[in-house]
Amino acid sequence: MSNSSAQAIVRFWREAGADAWFAKDEAFDEAIRTRFEALHHAAARGACADWEESAEGALALLLLLDQFPRNLYRGSAHAFAADPLARAIAARAIAR
Repeated sequence: MSNSSAQAIVRFWREAGADAWFAKDEAFDEAIRTRFEALHHAAARGACADWEESAEGALALLLLLDQFPRNLYRGSAHAFAADPLARAIAARAIAR
C-alpha cells in the first residue's frame, strides 16, 4: 500500500470533521465503504504494516482499523473485529 493512500485516509478523516464521525449518516458510511473498505481489509490482513514506520501512517492504520469499521459495519460485531490490531498499533506508536 502506498504512502498516498495513508495520506488520503488522514485527509478524509480531518476534512469530514468531528461531527460526521459521531452521526448516523448512511451517505457518509457509503462514502467510506466506497473509498476505503478494500484498504480496511488490506490493513486487517497486515498488508499495510509498513505504514507504522511514520506517525501519519500509524494514524491512518488506526483510522482504518478502529474508526472506519464503526461506519463500515454499523450495528454489527464486525465493527469491532479489528480493535485488537488497532490497540497493538497504538501501543507501538506510543512506545516510539
